[in-house]
Amino acid sequence: MASTTSPALSVSKLDFPFLSSRRNITFSKENLHQVKMPRRMSKFSGFESNGFILFSSLSGQIGEGSFPSPEATANNNAPEVQVQSRIWNWRGYSIRYQHAGNSGPALVLIHGFGANSDHWRKNIPVLAKSHRVYSIDLIGYGYSDKPNPRQFGESYFYTFETWGTQLNDFCIDVVKDEAFFICNSIGGLVGLQAAVMEPQLCKGIILLNISLRMLHIKKQPWYGRPLIRSFQNLLRNTDVGKYFFKTVATPESVRNILCQVFYDSDTFIF
Repeated sequence: MASTTSPALSVSKLDFPFLSSRRNITFSKENLHQVKMPRRMSKFSGFESNGFILFSSLSGQIGEGSFPSPEATANNNAPEVQVQSRIWNWRGYSIRYQHAGNSGPALVLIHGFGANSDHWRKNIPVLAKSHRVYSIDLIGYGYSDKPNPRQFGESYFYTFETWGTQLNDFCIDVVKDEAFFICNSIGGLVGLQAAVMEPQLCKGIILLNISLRMLHIKKQPWYGRPLIRSFQNLLRNTDVGKYFFKTVATPESVRNILCQVFYDSDTFIF
């Protein structure tokens, strides 16, 4: 699942009812400075077009929003939802996505680095009970096409602009509606980039453990860009890069890396 740890979030300026599994509690700045978010939220509900929940373990902030009501939680006893895997043709490339749910607001789930839409396999059926849920494999990931970047010459292909454009086109062609973006890891950068490029398509955004923000070209210092480009060319076009990939791309290396970032190692299949 996308959830990893339970980050402590500052609520020194918040005053809102927080729904607990046991009772309703009101937090206020007079008697509380931090609140720990529950590891699992069974469903997101009550989204409004002018408000959304926004939180990140790195930013330590919560935006305005609402939490599931007891009535909405009770709906979790509904029959299991069927999740369908489909292929979308985007600019000549085959893009895999998953879909479930026929009513409610549209949610688009965006995975992180090295993942794919299966990352959300335990979230999709639950969210689909009251939402139209879509989970996409970004180009270059999962079961989507992986064009060779060398065919584009000096132009970069795998950029946040490319993925942001893909996400917006997906909302136009497949979702056919504005949507809430639910993003994990560098998927958060993709969601933010898409929202900046086409804000009318993004109804709201949720960031789960956003990371690697400094990878964005606009966050790199001008004096460091030539060095970064040289390092990328070294990995891409030399035997050093091939050796590095061969060393890292092993089942044991991948497992060790995933075990460092997942709270529960049972949430990924290997």
